[in-house]
Amino acid sequence: MALIGEWDQMETDGPYALLDVPGIDFNMYVVTIESDDLEAGAITALKLVGIDPGALTRKGDTQFGSWFIVFYLIGEGQGVTTLAQLSRIRFIGGAQWSRR
Repeated sequence: MALIGEWDQMETDGPYALLDVPGIDFNMYVVTIESDDLEAGAITALKLVGIDPGALTRKGDTQFGSWFIVFYLIGEGQGVTTLAQLSRIRFIGGAQWSRR
């Protein structure tokens, strides 16, 4: 997936990339997890970046080509979206956003 626009890579202390969009409250984590189960892989990825899966309310899901996308709320005006792609290595990415 190509990234369009201005993104800043943030420093992390974990084995993942963290990207920020300047000027808006939006972060994107890029995490690679090996898992035989899509949902278990997403839970592992969320925990790795410090998001409690138990605090999320699932609001919907969709598929875009080979990408599986799940939308969650994590509080008033805040959300988490996971994007996962199944291949030999399972790729899990996620975005966290909030309204200002």
